[in-house]
Amino acid sequence: NEGPRGALAVGDLRTADDHLQAFGSPVEAALAAEHLVLRAELALRQDGDGRRVEAEHLAHQAIERADTAGRPDLVCEALDVVARSARSRRLEDAVDPLRRSLAMAEDAGLVRWRLRALNELGTVEMLATADGRRLDRARREAQAAGALDV
Repeated sequence: NEGPRGALAVGDLRTADDHLQAFGSPVEAALAAEHLVLRAELALRQDGDGRRVEAEHLAHQAIERADTAGRPDLVCEALDVVARSARSRRLEDAVDPLRRSLAMAEDAGLVRWRLRALNELGTVEMLATADGRRLDRARREAQAAGALDV
């Protein structure tokens, strides 16, 4: 699998960064949104002070572009990055972006992103309150959908 998405999928951050640098800054809204969300994901995975802040900033930019482009999948992906970035500050800060992602995924029929949001919300609830019911629901729904990676 080539390109920055493939490199991120296998954890090859250097190659992902090389691809994103070579691609430059696209103007078209959907491409710009995808580029920003991939840069946000890369920033989130890298070490260093301020990387989570950078990831969250890039993800918010991606949300705006993806909304403009009519790409709910990219909005959900960017909201996922926002939530994971925010979670490192306070668990509660991840809830709103995850709820927004869940609602958008349900409205757009995006099964993968719906399951991902359910899983992340369940994880936050379990860590915050030791209540694993939503996480168990997410697991059952992912199994039923054949989404074993979730």
